Amino acid sequence: MTNFRILFLCVFILTACHKEPGGTGLAIQAPFDLSRTYDHLADRSSLRIAFGSCLDQDKPAPIFAAIKRSSPDLFLMVGDNIYTEIKGNKFSSMHAAYRKLWARLAAVNLGVPIAAVWDDHDYGINDGGGDWIHKQEAERIFLDYWRVPADDLRRSRPGVYYEELIHLQNTVVQILYLDTRYFRTPLEPTDDRGAEGRQRYLPTSDPGATLLGAEQWKWLETKLAADFDYRVLVSSIQFAAVGHGWEAWKNIPGDRQRLIDLVDRESIENLVIASGDRHRGAMYELPTSSGSRIVEITSSPLNNARIRFEEPGPYRIGDSYTRANFGMVTIDALKNEITLELRDEDGEIVATVSAGG
Repeated sequence: MTNFRILFLCVFILTACHKEPGGTGLAIQAPFDLSRTYDHLADRSSLRIAFGSCLDQDKPAPIFAAIKRSSPDLFLMVGDNIYTEIKGNKFSSMHAAYRKLWARLAAVNLGVPIAAVWDDHDYGINDGGGDWIHKQEAERIFLDYWRVPADDLRRSRPGVYYEELIHLQNTVVQILYLDTRYFRTPLEPTDDRGAEGRQRYLPTSDPGATLLGAEQWKWLETKLAADFDYRVLVSSIQFAAVGHGWEAWKNIPGDRQRLIDLVDRESIENLVIASGDRHRGAMYELPTSSGSRIVEITSSPLNNARIRFEEPGPYRIGDSYTRANFGMVTIDALKNEITLELRDEDGEIVATVSAGG
C-alpha cells in the first residue's frame, strides 16, 4: 500500500505540473537553448548558420551528431520540424510530436540557440494554406512550444514570420523568416497527376493569388528596404526551383516575380535563401534582370529520406542530394564572403557554392 501511495503521489505531481501549450500561457520550460541571444558574437567577424528540415520525430536522427561537430553558431529548423496532421478537433498528436522533438533536442544538446519556422506538417495539414480551419490554434501551439515571448510581435498578429538581427564586429546579419502557410491562397491542382513537372500543382493564372498575403508583403518590403551587408531569407518551400510540380513559389508566379522585382528595386546583390520541404538537398542560382543574384540552398531531409530520381532543374547548380543532409551558411565579414554548404549525415560536404558578399 505504501508503494502504491508513493507511485500515486509521483503521478499526481507530474500531471499537476504539466500544462499543454496552445492555451493562454507560456506553459512549459524547454529543456534546450531557446534564449536566442547572440551577444557573445559581437566581437566575431564570422557567423555559421546550420539549418535543416523534414524531421520525423518517430525515426532515428543520427545527423544531429554531425551538426554538433560542425560547430554552428545557431541552428534553424525551417519547416516540417514534426510530422502530424490534425484530425477533427483533436490536437493531442501535435502535442505528442512536439514532446518527442523536445526530448530529441535535449538529448543531442547542440549547445547553440535554435530558431524555427513552420511548414505544412507542423501547420497541421498536408500542403495546407490560408483556408486551414485550425490555423489559429496551430499557431498558438507553435509559438508556445518554441517559447516565443509574450511581448513578441508574433503573439499579437497572425502568422509566424519575423526578423532576427545578429550583430557581429562592424556588421549586422539580417535573417528574415517567412510564413508560407498562414496566408496562402488555394493552389491550382494538376491536370496530369504524377507527370514530370506537373506532379501535384500548376502555376496559377489567378492575379489575386498570394503566398505571403498583403500584410506580410508590406512587412517584407520594409525589411528588404533596410540597409544590411548580409541577409538570409528563410522560406519553408523552394523559391528558385521550377522543374517539378510540387509545392514551390513557382505555383504562385505573381509573388515569385514580385520578390525578384523587389531584389532588383532595392539593389540587393546576393540574396541568400535557405529552404527545405523537398526531401532533397540542392543549390540554385537565379540571375535577375538587373544583374543581381538570388542564391538558394535547399536542405531536406534531416532524417525522413525517400528514394527519388533526379528532376529537371533549370536553375540548379549540379545534382540534387536525396539522402539525409543539413545546410550550412557561413558569413565571413572580414573576407566579405558567403559560403553555402550541403553536408551529409556524417558532416561531409557534398555540395558547396560561393554566394559572394
